[in-house]
Amino acid sequence: MDSAGPEILVKCTRCTTRQRQEEFPRAQNLNFLKTCAVCTEKLAIQRQRIREKRKEIPQDREEGTVSLRKGPKVMDIDRRMQLKWSEFTDLLSENKANPFELDAEVILEDFARRTTSMDNREMAKTIADEVWKVTGYRFIYKKCETSRSSDHIKMFVFYCAQTQGEEAKQKLHANLRERRARMTIDRYPCNGYLRITMSDETSLAGVRITHHRSHSAYVDISMTDEVETIISKHANMPASKIWEYIIQQKVQGELTEKQVYARWAALNEERWRLDDDQVKSAEKLLRSKEGHDVDIIPVHLEDGIDAIAFTFKKILDDVGEDIIEVAMDSTWKTNALGYELYAIVGEFNGQAVPLAFCFTASTNGNATKGAKDHLLCSVIRYVAKRCPNIQFTLSDKDTTEINGFRKEIPRARHQLCYWHAVTYIEERLAQDKPPATYSAIRANKVFDFIDPTWVPGVSSGWLEDGVHEDDAESSKPCNTIETDEKKSQPLTCRPPVFILKTGDLKIPIWPSPPKIPKAEKAPFCPKEHRSTIVDKYRIHFHQHPNIPLDDDCGSLLTAEEIYRGAVSDMYHYCFENDLSQVWAYMWNRWYTPKQWALWARSACEAISRLKTTMIVESLWKHLKRRDLAQFNRPRLDLVTHLVLNGVLPRVQQTLASILDRRRVGRPKALAPWQTDFRQEWKELGLSDEERLTKRELAILKGDFKANRRKELLLQIQQEEQRKHGNYHTNLETWTCSCPAYLISRFLLCKHLVRLTNDKLQNKPLTDLRFFQELHRSRHPPFYSIRGIHTSDASESEDASVEKILVLGRRGGTADGAGSNEGEESESISALSAPVIRAENAVTEEKQNEGEQKKPENEDSHDDMDISNDEPIARVFYSDARHQHAKRCLDAMIGAASSSSGVHPKMAVVFDKIYDLLDSVGGDIMRHKRRRTSPRTWKDSNSNTLYLD
Repeated sequence: MDSAGPEILVKCTRCTTRQRQEEFPRAQNLNFLKTCAVCTEKLAIQRQRIREKRKEIPQDREEGTVSLRKGPKVMDIDRRMQLKWSEFTDLLSENKANPFELDAEVILEDFARRTTSMDNREMAKTIADEVWKVTGYRFIYKKCETSRSSDHIKMFVFYCAQTQGEEAKQKLHANLRERRARMTIDRYPCNGYLRITMSDETSLAGVRITHHRSHSAYVDISMTDEVETIISKHANMPASKIWEYIIQQKVQGELTEKQVYARWAALNEERWRLDDDQVKSAEKLLRSKEGHDVDIIPVHLEDGIDAIAFTFKKILDDVGEDIIEVAMDSTWKTNALGYELYAIVGEFNGQAVPLAFCFTASTNGNATKGAKDHLLCSVIRYVAKRCPNIQFTLSDKDTTEINGFRKEIPRARHQLCYWHAVTYIEERLAQDKPPATYSAIRANKVFDFIDPTWVPGVSSGWLEDGVHEDDAESSKPCNTIETDEKKSQPLTCRPPVFILKTGDLKIPIWPSPPKIPKAEKAPFCPKEHRSTIVDKYRIHFHQHPNIPLDDDCGSLLTAEEIYRGAVSDMYHYCFENDLSQVWAYMWNRWYTPKQWALWARSACEAISRLKTTMIVESLWKHLKRRDLAQFNRPRLDLVTHLVLNGVLPRVQQTLASILDRRRVGRPKALAPWQTDFRQEWKELGLSDEERLTKRELAILKGDFKANRRKELLLQIQQEEQRKHGNYHTNLETWTCSCPAYLISRFLLCKHLVRLTNDKLQNKPLTDLRFFQELHRSRHPPFYSIRGIHTSDASESEDASVEKILVLGRRGGTADGAGSNEGEESESISALSAPVIRAENAVTEEKQNEGEQKKPENEDSHDDMDISNDEPIARVFYSDARHQHAKRCLDAMIGAASSSSGVHPKMAVVFDKIYDLLDSVGGDIMRHKRRRTSPRTWKDSNSNTLYLD
C-alpha cells in the first residue's frame, strides 16, 4: 500500500478547473495565484484592452520635436513565462540594441550550481552583473523591499548607471570661485531599472527589466584582479615603473595611470605614513634611513619657520671629494603642505648628481628677517664640509641662495644661471618701468668714459630686483616721508630748487613739475633695441681671457680689458640711442663691479662646465612628471619616500656607470651629454653646402606658415652669399676666434671639428670610444684628445712588445707577436706541467743561489748575476695602473702649463719630476732608437740594462 497521502487539488476561483498548486501561475512576488493559467491570461487580455481605451496618445508640444515612447515589450502576451537561464540571457542578447521591457520567471537551477554559497542579496547582485555582461548596461544596487505577505520574499531594486535622475549629488563649495570644474559620465533618459524578486522557498527568480532607450555601453574603469596582483607583487618598485610594466603587458584596459598611482600609494602607505602629522612622519622616515642611505642635516630653526634637510650619504661618500661644481634651485607645488623644496645638485663627468634636499616653509607668517638665509646657510655649510673641493656654485637671481654660497663657500666662484639671466633681461626690457636710483657720479669713478651728467629723468625705488642690499650702488634712504608715490617721484630730470633739512630728514623741493602727457613720456626700451641689447649681453657673458678675439691677430685680452670693453660697448650703444633708462638698469643690475663678478665668465681664470641650473630643473622635471604627476596634493612624507626610493636609486645607477662599476668589460652607452656632443660634432663636420641643404629641406618639409618659411629660406640664401671669415683656430689649446665657438655649449665649432677629423682620418665619425673618452677640462686645452694632445699608441701596439709568460715552463716567456709551430707544440705539451708563479720563482732563486757557480770569464755588472739558466720572475703592470699613471701625468702637465704660471715652490717639485722623467724615459727612447744591437752590457746603463 502506498504510504503517501492523497493528492491535494486546488480549485480555480473563476472556473471549475481543479489542479495541483504548483500548476497555478505565480504573481510578481512569487506567490501562487488563485486563478488558473487560462483565466489569468483572459484577465490580462481584458485589462490590456481597458488600458488601451483609457490611454491617451501623447502629442508633441512643439513642432520639430519627437516625444520618447516606450518600446515594444519582449513578451506582450505571456508576461510571466518561465525561462531557463540560458534562454533568459539569449533573449537579452538579441534585444539589447533596442528599447525593451522584460518580465519573466527565471529558473536558477543551472545558475544556482555556481552560486551555492551566496545569499539572496549576493545572488541578486550576481544576476545584475550577468545582465551587465550580456547587455552592456550596468545596474547598480539601490534598495531592498520585503514582501508584505511573507518575510521570505524580497525584491532587490537596481538602476542603470547611466540613467538620468539617479546620479549622486555633488558636494559643492559654498564659494563659487573655490568650486572645481568636474567632468561627469554621459547620462540618458533610459528609465533603466532592474527588479529581482527572490524567495528562500524556491529556485525561481522574478526578473523585471525596463530599458526604454538604447545608449553606449557602460565602460568599467575599476581595478582588475590581474592589475591588482601586479601592483601588489611589485609594490617595492616606483609607481612609474609599475605603470610602464602594465603597459608592456597590455593589461591596462580602461585604467589610468592615476588609478595605479593611487593604489600603489595605498599599498605602500604603511611604509611611508609613520604618523598622522606629515612633518613628523617625514622625519621618522628619514631617521629610519639615517646612517645607511641618508644623513639628516642639523639645522637651527628660528621662530616662524620649519624645515627638513637631508643628504644622500652613499653619494657623498663616493664622489664628495670629486665634486667641483654645484647648482642650487627650488620648486613649489610638490606637497599638500606647500613646503618649498630646495636641492643642491653636483656635476660629475658632465652629469647631474643630487647631493642634498631641504623642505622649508613659513609656519605662521611671522618668521624673523633672515631666518631663511640662516637655514640655507646651514645646509650649504654641511654640503661644503662633505665636498671640500667645490670651485663653482650656480643659482638663479635668488639673493638668499647667492648669499648662502658666497658666505659658506667663499673660495668658490659664484655664477648666475645664463638662461635665467637672459630671461630676466628680456622680461625687464619689455616692462615699461623706470630703473632704480642711478648714480652717474659713482659710475664715472669706475669708468671715466661714463658721462656723470647723463642720467634718466625718472627712477623707481633705490634697489633693483635681484640685487642684495650690500651690493647696491646707492645707499638705502634712512628716513622717508609717506607721501603719494606719484608726487614723491616727479617725472622730470630737473634738479630740486633746494633741499629742506630737519635733523636727519632731507626733503627735496622741486619746482612745480610740468605735466608730461603719457604719449610724450619716453618708453623704457623701444622694441627695436631689445634684441641688440640681449645679444651684446650674450657676448659679454661668454668672453674669456683664454678665448681669442675675432681680429687680425687673434688677440687675448685680460679680464680687466674684457670688463672695460663690455661696459664701453653697452654704454655707448645706449648713449647713442638715447636709452638712459636702459643704461641705468643695466649698470645697476649687471655691470657694476660687484654684479659683473656674479655672471661674467671672464671674472674667473677657469671656465666652468655648468653654464645654467638646468641640471636642477631636469631633476624637478623627473620628480614632478614621473614620480608626482599622478598624485593629487601628495603628503610631505610621501614626497620624501619618493625621493628616497625613486630619485636615489636612479642616481646610484648613474654613478655606478660613471665609476665603471657596471657592465665591466662590456661596451657602455654614451652619457647624455656625450650623445649631444656627438650629434653636434656630426652636424658641424658636414660641409657648408651639406648643412645648408639639410636645413633647407627641413624648412621645406616642416610645418611653417608661408611668411615664416619665406623668412627662413631668405636667411639661408643670405648665409650662402656671405663671405667666409679667417679665424684663428688652435687645436693645441682647443680654441677658435669664431662667434659660434664663443657661445657654444661644448666650446665647439666647425673649424675645430673639421681640423680634428682631417688629422685623425675621420676616426670620430666611426668610433664611439672617441666620445666616451672625452672629458671636459676647465683650462686649455678644454678637451684632451688622443692623437692631438696625448700619444696615439693603441693597445694592440703595446701588446705586440709585451712578453707573455708561457705556463708550464719555469721562467719561460714568448714573444707577444706569437711563436712558431715548434714553440706552440712545446707549449701545448707542457700544459700539464705545474705552473710556477712569480713569487715561487723568486723564492726558488734564493734557495739555489749558493749552488750555482759563476763562470770566470763572464763579465759582471753591478755585482748582479744574470745567468741565462737562472729563472727570472717577470713583473706585470695592469692596464688600470697604466691608465691611472697617464691621468696623473696629464693632470700634472695641465697644472704646470697654466697661463698664469705656477708657484715657485711648486715649480721645484715639477722640476724634480721632469728631471726623473728625462733620465728614465729619455734613456729608454734613445735605447729603442739604436740602429745596432748593444755590443755588451757596457752599452747600457741602469735605466736600460734589463730592457728586452
